[in-house]
Formats: sequence, structure tokens, C-alpha cells
Amino acid sequence: MLVIGGDINVGIEGIGDIFDRRDEAALISLARRQVEFGASAVGINLAGRGDEVADLLWASKIIQAACSVPLAFDCPDLEHIEAGLSVYEEKWGAAVLNSTTAEAAKLKASCRLAADRGMILIALPTTGVGLEKSGDQFLELSGRIVDAALSAGLTPSRLYIDPMLKPVAVSDLSGCQFLDRLHIVRKAFPEVGTICGIDNISHGLPARALLSSMFLAMAMAEGLSGVIMRSGELHYGALRAGAALLGCDQFCSTYIASWRSGAWDNIVRIE
Repeated sequence: MLVIGGDINVGIEGIGDIFDRRDEAALISLARRQVEFGASAVGINLAGRGDEVADLLWASKIIQAACSVPLAFDCPDLEHIEAGLSVYEEKWGAAVLNSTTAEAAKLKASCRLAADRGMILIALPTTGVGLEKSGDQFLELSGRIVDAALSAGLTPSRLYIDPMLKPVAVSDLSGCQFLDRLHIVRKAFPEVGTICGIDNISHGLPARALLSSMFLAMAMAEGLSGVIMRSGELHYGALRAGAALLGCDQFCSTYIASWRSGAWDNIVRIE
């Protein structure tokens, strides 16, 4: 499962200060914590920063020196992503382009960049106007994305469609609608990956980690193959427990190893 750490996001309180101070130790600690909690790639979201390119170059170099996992560039500007790629070390594996939409020009350019640089591409089945509400619209836009990606030379395994999870605080049916869209993608394009920002579901509600981790397990049961998530014991526990319960962890070996490592020391032990 592709797990992208979502902690390095300037929309989160205090993260912008790390960049303002050029606090290498704090950035390294944040990156390593995410890897310890199951991240297979570390995301960088600097949207809205005054000098995003300079910040991106600084963060990319620091994180790669500290963590041997790929980077996920969460940025709407392809020129900024290309700047990040200029210092990216491909020995860590495929970097992630997060994200594009089904809007024709942006989709074509994103697919070309991802294919040329051997990246993983995350794409949202929307034209940017709003969330397409009907299943037929969603399927048509998903198909448009798949066709463009394959035509550009991307393999299905390097394409992830994001069915766009919305907060349940905004609509009672947000979770159900997401699972419906997830099923649509899985049925129509079984070789293509699926991913979401799992913490979107709990935005605006208390005990967010509880809601997010519960929904992660539900989505995994429906075939979700990638997730962008904050680091934490409940998220990590749901990730490992879900894999074990769904037959994706032989002899529950990863689950047991994670437990023995002390990663869940603050989760109540049930003997």
C-alpha cells in the first residue's frame, strides 16, 4: 500500500514556522516520525508560501539526507514540482506528483511530466469546477484520466485516482459517497491504484484520529490501495490491523512486529 505522510503541510499549525526558522532538526524529526508510523513516502505541501520553490528545495534536500524513502510533491504548479525534482535522488524510488485533475491541459502536462520522470501520478476526477455528483460523471472523468495517463506512457501501477473524500461534518453521506466512487473505480479500472487524504473525513470534528482511522479500515476493506495520512498511533494501528485482517499480512508478521516495536504503547492493551 502506498502510504504518504501528510505532516509536512504548511496548512498545519506550526509547520510554517519550521520553514521560517530553517529548523533542520525539527524538519528531520517530523519526516522520520512519519516513516516510523508507516509512511512509504514523505509528502511536502507548501501551498501559499511566499517563496515556495526555495522552501521546496531546502526541504527536499534535508528530508532525503535523513530518510531513505521517496518524496511526494503536493503542489498545483508543475514548474515548482520540476524544481523539486532537480534535487531529487531517484535512488529512493519513484517520486509522487500530487496531483492533477481531468482538466485537459493540466492533465496532459502532468501525465507527460510523470511519465518522463518515472513518477507516480495522483489524479482527481474533476474538471476543477466542483465535485461531480453523479456516478456517470465520475466514471467518465476517471476514464479520461486513465486514457491520458496510458497514452503518455504511464503504467497503471503508477497511476492513483483520488475519489475526493469530503468531511462527514459537511455531509452525512460523504463517507458513503466516497466508498461508492471507490467501488466504481475499482470495478472499471482494476489495475489502477486508488488513494485519498484520509483525514479529510474528520475535518471540523473532535477526536479526529478516531474517525480517520476507522474510515481508513473501512476504505481498505473496499480496496483502497493508497492513503495520505498524518502520523499517529491510531492511524498506524488501523493501517497494520487492516492489512492483517484483509489477508495482506502473511502470518500477521508485520502487525506483530509493529506491536513489539512499541509503536502502539499508548493504545490500551487488551489481553
